[in-house]
Amino acid sequence: IIYYLKKRHMFGDMKVEIFDPAGELIKTLPGGKRKGINVVPWRMRLKPPKVAPSPTLDPMTTFAALFGPRAQAGPYTYTLTMGKKEFTGNLDLRYDPLSPHSAEDRAEQQRTVLRLYEMQARLAYVGEALTGVRDGARERAKELEKGRLFKDLEKFADELDAFQETIMVTEEVQGISGRKRLREKVVRLYAAIAGYGGRPTAAQLSRLAYFEEKVDRTNAEFLALTEARLADLNARLQRKDLAPIELLSEEEFAEQQN
Repeated sequence: IIYYLKKRHMFGDMKVEIFDPAGELIKTLPGGKRKGINVVPWRMRLKPPKVAPSPTLDPMTTFAALFGPRAQAGPYTYTLTMGKKEFTGNLDLRYDPLSPHSAEDRAEQQRTVLRLYEMQARLAYVGEALTGVRDGARERAKELEKGRLFKDLEKFADELDAFQETIMVTEEVQGISGRKRLREKVVRLYAAIAGYGGRPTAAQLSRLAYFEEKVDRTNAEFLALTEARLADLNARLQRKDLAPIELLSEEEFAEQQN
């Protein structure tokens, strides 16, 4: 996106906002402020996927989650904000006419990538909500130090730890460990399909269906593990004048990502 400034911009915002064909804001880029011609590059990708937190620094998994899905072909618009002034423009994204992939194959690839993109966000919600509840249980237990409620809080936190280990690698490992759980498998399948412009293979689509079922089950099991138990524990904490343990909702998590 190229524009010309007669003089250097000194005061107020200078940014470029890009909107998809449906009019949704998908990217905000810093604008150049110098006098003369300014060029703002857009890599034509959505935001990187939100990945469940893990202490494992496996470079294969970390690198796989750095890139968001490619923006689909179509008419886009952008707004250049310069202080109190706004200027609008249009972008027409087109596929390379020499691409070996058909429109149908590209459409299937994009649908699949977006499904995996959403799956990672759902797992990320479970990871963050679980961490918050587990840490909250341990903090309340420290305030009690002993007694029945203390033991129940510690037991609950241990159960959450065990559940977390079933969906992601939790050990602190440097380098390529080779260990994979649901989180790592979904991230790597996303990277494999997102990195190729054509139709996913039958094997990849089969794994996708399997992972979707696992993610659905993981979300349901997490809510079953937390909702009833939290209600009981929080009622008992209240009787001791202690703060309740907060469960992050999916809506709150989604709001944090915007």
